[in-house]
Amino acid sequence: MGQGIVKNLLNSGHVVTIWNRTPRKCRDFVEAGAIQGQTPSDVVAAADVTFSCVSDPQTAKELVFGNCGVLKEMKRNKGYVEMTSIDPQTSQDVAEAIQAQGGRYLEAPVLGSKQPAEDGMLIILAAGEKSLFDDCTSCFKAMGKHAFYLG
Repeated sequence: MGQGIVKNLLNSGHVVTIWNRTPRKCRDFVEAGAIQGQTPSDVVAAADVTFSCVSDPQTAKELVFGNCGVLKEMKRNKGYVEMTSIDPQTSQDVAEAIQAQGGRYLEAPVLGSKQPAEDGMLIILAAGEKSLFDDCTSCFKAMGKHAFYLG
């Protein structure tokens, strides 16, 4: 799903810095105008808001807590939006770590699959810091047909 999300962000005029565990998957997006980071921390350093959409909760935790992970560059007022469907404990662990660094956190899992992601038709269900949700409005419009703030 991440590939569809990146495509729609680029097509809507957003500046996008990307990273993937499989670097060759970035090639087409770099050719389309994305900037490729070498690590997750590179993405955080380059962006005001970082979106994570990976395959499972363990991978989501590794991106945040791992070597050269998100926390290395998380600073005051930077935003982190977790779009992976994760369990409540993982979300709480990630939120606390991001906030301890001064960052803002939003859990925003999506309803949809690869084709709705390609078509920009995802449904985004968000919870966390309202100011971050508001800051992500243009990104959410590029990614999906509806974004709901749940509290």
